[in-house]
Amino acid sequence: MICSEEFIGRTIEVIEARNKALFGLRGQIIDETRNTLKILTKTNEEKTLLKQGTLLNFGADNLLGDTILCKPEDRIKIRN
Repeated sequence: MICSEEFIGRTIEVIEARNKALFGLRGQIIDETRNTLKILTKTNEEKTLLKQGTLLNFGADNLLGDTILCKPEDRIKIRN
């Protein structure tokens, strides 16, 4: 399942977010913390997204950011 995979290097798109300006934002994940994902957009801008309250599209999969609110190293250890 996608929750236990490494996210850095994957391309995502914001489907829903509390911040309406983030809708449709697309980019490659370049960093992840407990509460955020940092992406690099097509225009080479770095954007930091809060995981909480954000619905993300990972290609074929949609994922609610609330389900991955933990340190990446702890999330990867979890087996689904």
